[in-house]
Amino acid sequence: MAYNIKDKDELSLINAIHHHGLFHHLLKNINKGVIFTNHANEILYANDKFSEITGYSFPEVEGKTPKFMQSGIQSETFYDVMKHDIKHRNQWQGKLWNQTKNGDVYLQELTIYALKDESGKIDNFIGFIEKLSGHEAISYVDKVDSKLYDPLTHLPNRVFFEKRLYSILQLTNKKDTHIMLTFFQIENFHEVNSKFGLVFGNILLKRIAKRMERKASSRSMISRWDGTIFALVTEEHRYQEDMIHMINQYANILMEPYIINGISIEISVKFGITTYDKANEDMSISALLDNSKRALVQAKHRNHLFCFYDSSMNENGNFVVNEAEIIRGLKNKEFELYYQPLLTVETNELIGFEALIRWNHPVEGVIFPGDFIPFAEKTGLINEIGAFVFEEACRQQVKWSRQGHEKMTISVNLSMHQLKDDFIVHFINETIDKTGADPNYMSIELTESSFSDDIENTIFKLKQLNKLGLTIAIDDFGTGYSSLGYLIDFPINVIKIDRSFIKVLESNEKIEAIVKAINSMARTLNIKVVAEGIETEAQHELVKQLKCNIVQGFLFDRPQSVHTIQQKWLSIK
Repeated sequence: MAYNIKDKDELSLINAIHHHGLFHHLLKNINKGVIFTNHANEILYANDKFSEITGYSFPEVEGKTPKFMQSGIQSETFYDVMKHDIKHRNQWQGKLWNQTKNGDVYLQELTIYALKDESGKIDNFIGFIEKLSGHEAISYVDKVDSKLYDPLTHLPNRVFFEKRLYSILQLTNKKDTHIMLTFFQIENFHEVNSKFGLVFGNILLKRIAKRMERKASSRSMISRWDGTIFALVTEEHRYQEDMIHMINQYANILMEPYIINGISIEISVKFGITTYDKANEDMSISALLDNSKRALVQAKHRNHLFCFYDSSMNENGNFVVNEAEIIRGLKNKEFELYYQPLLTVETNELIGFEALIRWNHPVEGVIFPGDFIPFAEKTGLINEIGAFVFEEACRQQVKWSRQGHEKMTISVNLSMHQLKDDFIVHFINETIDKTGADPNYMSIELTESSFSDDIENTIFKLKQLNKLGLTIAIDDFGTGYSSLGYLIDFPINVIKIDRSFIKVLESNEKIEAIVKAINSMARTLNIKVVAEGIETEAQHELVKQLKCNIVQGFLFDRPQSVHTIQQKWLSIK
């Protein structure tokens, strides 16, 4: 006997079945995956359809909670809303991305009911799972989940990709599998765009995305990362020769001619590759992504189809920073500011950005500050770079203010060498007057090392900057020897807890106690505390419990270009 359950009658029917012993017969015949749990949400039963959808047999899941199937794509807030509805309405229904036994991510329709005994106490939960088709998933993406997808190509965007990558890394650590992370870039796209126009270029990007999707297996994910850069993660290959074979296949597919409006276009492409296995489990997602990007830069530099990452690339490969290059870069406007969001810890309200410099080198690609700032500090060129950063940040603040974001603070890093300059206060005051920036929404970040020499003069300069209205922040707080003394002696408004503390916060009780003490002292002194380097929901929850005020990190977003920030965070087209 088969039962066709109607949504409106489902809850009453389930309760009747629960009390009259028809439960097992129904679950064997219903055309949905079903799991039945106790009050602690531990699985007591799963039907055959559940096994068909997820790949897990009942013995494999018995006694576990359904949490182990989470894909990592939904936020903790999503699950908090789910729990609230179940608790107060006895049910929840919606769509979510879950993960099968072999690591595939799929979209499912899930309905959960709380089953009560005669006294009204919840003693069981039952969940009905329906796997949605590819067509239904695409429709859902278009209507609901656009924040996770690139609007042009409909590929996952970097937010979705990073969430999925985190989930894959967790699975890799459990199963001792290998993954390959690849960034690839279309090199001659801008020439095509300039010659044939924006619409033509957009069609080309869509065609590229379609070819990649057709080639990708169910154990791979492709993302449009930014502009002409795409990202690929796959769990299919253990050996480098297999990875090389796959890259060659992708390259052949991508470089076949594209016929658009009767015009034949050929593209060139370069790949940067890094690998990950259980031996690398301490590596963060940001480090893994950076390694792949460095490999891509080297592939372009060496004019190779692909490069695998190796540790020598940490020093920017064969590229040697020199004064002439930096001076030329400043003259040719190759330096650009990226912005990373600052959010309130309790509500995730956007309150500002940290400005971070990038060098768009014509040969090397994007060069990160760690690769040229130390050299600039040694040669004194840091003053020219710092002047560019502060003035550009001021101009950007004015632009965003005129577009309706008046109370958006921009934070700028100031080096020890800049602070030693006798004219630094004059320069900052003059730049604020010239650009029209509001000093009350500009913040200066200094590392503790900036305070080590000529303390009296440093305090005098910071007090002058404070009087102008600027916020003074200590970056990487806790790494020096006199941190607590600075809070008393210097006009400090904000401290940023060093990311090395945040990284071990979950596993080190001593560090947790230190962070708690810092927060307690800061509250007493009316100083705000920023937790930077937040990469996981668990870290976010912990700094919330420890009463930090502001959060920053890859969990919320990576540093992005002005264009991306405006579209993603400020709703400016």
